[in-house]
Amino acid sequence: MIVVLTRHGAREPLNSFYDDSWRNPTYLMNAGVEQHYALGTFLAKKYSDLLQDISPQEIYLQSTYASRTQMSISAELLGIFTQHSHKHLATQDKRDFLFPYADEAAVNQVAEEILEKQSMIPNRLQFLQQNIRPRDEEDLIQITPKNCDYVGKRQDERFEDAENKKIQRLLKDTFTQLQALGYDVKDMSEMKEFGDALASRYSDNKPPLEGIPYDGKIYNDTVFGFKWWNIYNLLGDDYERGIKVYPLYNRLVEWFSDKAQGENPLKLVLLGGHESSMFPFLNLYNITNHTCFTQNYKSQMAGKPIPFPDCQMPEVASQLIWEFYNNTGKPYIKMIYNGKQYKFCRDSKGLECSLKEFTEELPLVTSNLTPSRWLQVCAAGYSLSRATLQILLTITMATLGVVIGLLLYLWLSKKIVLSYQYAKGNPNELGDNEVLKTGEQQTFDISPTNQPGDLAV
Repeated sequence: MIVVLTRHGAREPLNSFYDDSWRNPTYLMNAGVEQHYALGTFLAKKYSDLLQDISPQEIYLQSTYASRTQMSISAELLGIFTQHSHKHLATQDKRDFLFPYADEAAVNQVAEEILEKQSMIPNRLQFLQQNIRPRDEEDLIQITPKNCDYVGKRQDERFEDAENKKIQRLLKDTFTQLQALGYDVKDMSEMKEFGDALASRYSDNKPPLEGIPYDGKIYNDTVFGFKWWNIYNLLGDDYERGIKVYPLYNRLVEWFSDKAQGENPLKLVLLGGHESSMFPFLNLYNITNHTCFTQNYKSQMAGKPIPFPDCQMPEVASQLIWEFYNNTGKPYIKMIYNGKQYKFCRDSKGLECSLKEFTEELPLVTSNLTPSRWLQVCAAGYSLSRATLQILLTITMATLGVVIGLLLYLWLSKKIVLSYQYAKGNPNELGDNEVLKTGEQQTFDISPTNQPGDLAV
């Protein structure tokens, strides 16, 4: 069984504020479609034995709410299940459709097999559908402020924290140069948006913006700021990482454990996500974090070799693949990121991780989260949970109203009885704390329209 988590392909920028030449911000551009089609072609070749004669019941597809992830998985699926010719899209720039992969020769071979005209997916696979969760109910691929209030609170705090301000000081000259060129970029959140626009122009082969040539210092600094902010803000601290890792990690344990018991029919799982879907795992596996990313940038600017070659933001169409093996009776897993196998279980002696080790590490790397505890931390961000909470709140308020009304009723009833008893000449029936002045008399109108039992609660 293989589980493939990908970042969507090249897309238009998230907004057109800094560059109004885009028609469909956030949507996948043609280059992104070609990237994932190429990736699907590669997966078909690499896992041909596993995928041979695969049935729809053995495939699971899920993407986030975003159209770019859904389009990416669709293109990937086409690449896997379409018969290929040997015609190369030679007119296209390489960066337009090739996906990040460690073995460039393997990628070039795949590129030569991309069709100019695609044939139909085999009929028996045509009805495959992706599982799409609403944005605020996503619980597997992407954990964000939209579906986890705790994550949103922590991200808000990072807008003005010391680490953010330190990087802003590091890029002080770049901010000054951008403003001198007429680009209104004053802080890291704006640099993130501007760097995103620049990176999208590069992916689409658009000419560079005026005064910011590709691979020039201003371009590199700005794109670094965009990527750094994404890594730092979207990854968070170890506890946030555990929150973001837990849903998919827990599902992997379930899938692989059931597979080992012969209770899981799946062979292929394609999950369409974002860089934020990959950051937690890349950090968990000691591949990428904002610290090593910054050190690489400083070394690069000084003209020195980067000390952490693997510490990069996952580029568009990056893939994180878990391969599950059970043919020896001792199930184990391999983890491959962009074509390179990494050690990912802390206590394993080699690159492979036994299913037992993989399962036992789940609580260790997620602060002992359980499904109920995870929901307790994050569920306030779900639409369904919000609705449930509103119902619970209504019930709670109604119950509280009943309790307060009942207490009020009992208090008033006691006053009525005491007043009535005193009026009848039984002052000794008063409670311990009821004191009346000599000669003082309390009365209460006990008429048919104002009986104690008729008090509204």
